Amino acid sequence: MPEIQNTLIRIADAARLSRQGVSRAVYAAIYEAGAPWCIGRHQPVVAEWEASGAFAGAVCDIGCGPGDNAFFLAGRGHAVTGIDYVEQVVLAARRDPRQAQSPVRFLQADILDAGLTLGPFDTILDSGTFHGFSDAERQRYAARLAALLRPGGRLLLLAFAAAESRPGGPRRVSEGELRQTFPAPDWGIERIREAAIEARIFDGRAAALAAEILRR
Repeated sequence: MPEIQNTLIRIADAARLSRQGVSRAVYAAIYEAGAPWCIGRHQPVVAEWEASGAFAGAVCDIGCGPGDNAFFLAGRGHAVTGIDYVEQVVLAARRDPRQAQSPVRFLQADILDAGLTLGPFDTILDSGTFHGFSDAERQRYAARLAALLRPGGRLLLLAFAAAESRPGGPRRVSEGELRQTFPAPDWGIERIREAAIEARIFDGRAAALAAEILRR
C-alpha cells in the first residue's frame, strides 16, 4: 500500500489532471495508505480565518476527510456539516472521540451531484478539495457551490499554489484559475493571498493560495 500511495501523490501529468481530475477510487486508496493531508489537526489558515470572523452562520466543510478542520470549527461554537464522498473516511469521522465534545454532522456525498440537496449554508470551507478537480469539474463545482451558499455567503478556499515547485502533491492552482472559475456577477473575489498548507509529504509547509470569495 505505501507503494500505491507514493505513486498516487507524485505530481501527475498536468494535462491529464486537467482532463480527468482525481477519482473517488484514487482518493479512497490514498486514505487507506495514509493520506498525507491528514495531519491530525486543523490547517493553520483555517484558524486564521476563524480568528478574523470569516466563518459565520451554518458552515459546510467540503472534502472534510477525517474532520480535523470541522472539529476545530465546531469547538469554536460553529454549526458544521462535513461532506466527503469517500465512505471509509466519513465513517471514521463519525466514530471520532471528538464528536463527544464538538459534534459535527458528517455526510457521505458527492458535491458534484446535481441532485444533492443541502443547505443553504452561510460559509463553505474548501481546504484542499478544489485542486483535485479537472477543468470541467471545476465549472460544475462552482455551480454547485452557488446553489449551496446563501446570497451574501462566503467561500473560503485553500489550495496548492503554482509557487510550490517541489515534486509531490496535487495539481497546482493559480490566482487566474480561481478568478476564472468564480467570475462576476455570481461571485465576488474579496481576497486571494499567499498562504501555506501543512502536508506530511513535505518538510515544512507547502505554498498555497487562500481565497475569500463572496456569493452574490
